[in-house]
Amino acid sequence: MFNLSLDHIGLHCSDVEENAKWYQEKLGFKVVGKFPGKGGHNVYFLENPSDGKMYEISQRDQLPGGATTRVDHIAYRSENLEKDYVYCKESGYKIVSDEIEVSPNFWEKGSRCFKIESPCGEVIEICQKID
Repeated sequence: MFNLSLDHIGLHCSDVEENAKWYQEKLGFKVVGKFPGKGGHNVYFLENPSDGKMYEISQRDQLPGGATTRVDHIAYRSENLEKDYVYCKESGYKIVSDEIEVSPNFWEKGSRCFKIESPCGEVIEICQKID
């Protein structure tokens, strides 16, 4: 077992700009990160000022079943990504990413993560900002 704290919830939507604007104007979320994403669309990290929790909102032009949005993953922050990865691998967790992945455009120096899947199919991302 490892000790992780919630980092963010990842949402895929059909109009990232409209959705990000709605979270800001209607719910008071603040943009804490805006990065280039797939297909020329932005990826937003929006923070709820009341509790500090973040949503990562990205665009996917085609979502399953005609949906316009869906929760893609729940991310937890790791203090030691390599140790957590080895623990998951040795413990038989279903790893659904290509080992530890790097997102060099996220945050100032990038971020790293790996993803596991629950028995019912939820995707859990274990992530760490690069310092």
